[in-house]
Amino acid sequence: MKIYLPRLILPFVVFGLLIIHQVGWLVNEMGWCECIFSPGQLPYNASLLLGTHSRDWTYFYTFLTGSWIHGDWQHLLGNLSSLLGLTLLFVLYLKRGWLRFFLLQWIFSGLILFVLASKGSIHIGASTWSYAFAGFLSTLAFLHPNRKLLSLFFIICLWYGSMWWGIFPIEPKISFQGHLSGLISGILIGLLGRDYWLEQMDVHPIAESMDSNFNDSPNPNDSLPENPYDKFQ
Repeated sequence: MKIYLPRLILPFVVFGLLIIHQVGWLVNEMGWCECIFSPGQLPYNASLLLGTHSRDWTYFYTFLTGSWIHGDWQHLLGNLSSLLGLTLLFVLYLKRGWLRFFLLQWIFSGLILFVLASKGSIHIGASTWSYAFAGFLSTLAFLHPNRKLLSLFFIICLWYGSMWWGIFPIEPKISFQGHLSGLISGILIGLLGRDYWLEQMDVHPIAESMDSNFNDSPNPNDSLPENPYDKFQ
């Protein structure tokens, strides 16, 4: 398995848009100087206009916009770091399909969050996407016939072990509904498109190759002279 740099172009374009979007709101609301020297707090009206308003049909369009909004730079960079790590795993194990999965999970997770979350609540942040990627890759790890691929699931568990607590209502200020919506969308995309995604996986049958190499290797006992006592009865 190799990481081909062209596979990372689209992910970095999307991540760049996330940063540009955040800067754009700050510059528009606070001005250049204040944007540069401020701690990065997002203006309230940004989350009010673009945050996902669950089950409020007046703001139905926000199921697509809420994930692009972040409260501050720490919130944005935290989500970007998670997405970057999961994207590296994606391009490492799949030959193509990052953009297709990104668009699908963006729509599905937004719709699920819009319906699932309590009415009147507002949700922001791309952590929904992180949970979608984690759920998707974990699902493929269990669906793939090569059991060696379960290591991918354990990598995600070890690398992002604390993130799994995010699907429970532990912290009042953290949208566990958004995390749960992303996880559900990732699992559903993996299950519903099972044949396509498994075909895209760039995983060699490690066990089979090891067995074939072992069988093809010469037996060291073949080079030994024949022992006459082997035929003694």
